[in-house]
Amino acid sequence: MVREKRGLLLLVLGVFLLVTSFVAAPGLDDTGCYTFPNPNNNIYCVDDIPFIEAVEDCQDLIDCENPEDHFFEGPCEEAPERDQCSPIICPVNCEEEVPIGLCQALSDQRTQGLSVQPPIEGITDEEFPLQCVPGCCVLQEVNTCQEVGNAYQCEVLAIQLLGGTRDAFQILEEGVECVSLCDGGEVPDEGGEEPGEDVADDQTGIIRGKITNKANGENLPNMRVFYEGPSQGASAFSEADGSYEIIDLPFGDYRVTAAGRDFVRSDPKPATVSASPFTVDFQLESEVFQGIQGT
Repeated sequence: MVREKRGLLLLVLGVFLLVTSFVAAPGLDDTGCYTFPNPNNNIYCVDDIPFIEAVEDCQDLIDCENPEDHFFEGPCEEAPERDQCSPIICPVNCEEEVPIGLCQALSDQRTQGLSVQPPIEGITDEEFPLQCVPGCCVLQEVNTCQEVGNAYQCEVLAIQLLGGTRDAFQILEEGVECVSLCDGGEVPDEGGEEPGEDVADDQTGIIRGKITNKANGENLPNMRVFYEGPSQGASAFSEADGSYEIIDLPFGDYRVTAAGRDFVRSDPKPATVSASPFTVDFQLESEVFQGIQGT
């Protein structure tokens, strides 16, 4: 009798936990703290993110299999992962370096490393004046800006642009004119306010290659390529035929790795970017356990 009661109690407890976990699951429109890993294995914590955007962003991250594991329905300061958070800083005029992450700057400007003048009455967002400030960039669309020289890395994920688009600028240093790195962008004149002509950077090159399955030689699409060097990031995904290409990389020596869902991350491979494209191919090993070896 005691054993039957204990079994019934365990059954009721299991049903209760199942129901409460289902009820506790966030709705797609619920907002909360989103903690998402980046290529450097840090965790950024961002408040007021709709769960649907966390789900969409998680699909593009190698280390994010379940978006609920990176979403907390409450402020980030109360999230269990708060001690691992790299704070998202969005200072005016880029007085501090801004990490890759979600920022909301002045007014309704959602940017990364954006330097703008305060909102002016009667001037629309499209007419918002820009300032040339060292280390800042304004993004037009995702994954279009690359680092040049000692400029700040512009590349971001799609979720990092929650509203509006801007012309893309990247600033090298004090006294150096702003250089547009995105198609259709413009370069301000020496005053930093009026647009001039595009400036081409002839000191950039290409890393390209192909990613295949080491076990059977099949092409691997949707694998992600990471690079470190004068510029660093994760801007390339392999195509259906396994090929990838990273363009507009500043000249110099790089280390390139590849990874993807169900495959082991490759060891870094060296690459030297110059006027000629540099080829780096990868053969990835599957993480899936395929058999038992015995004696």
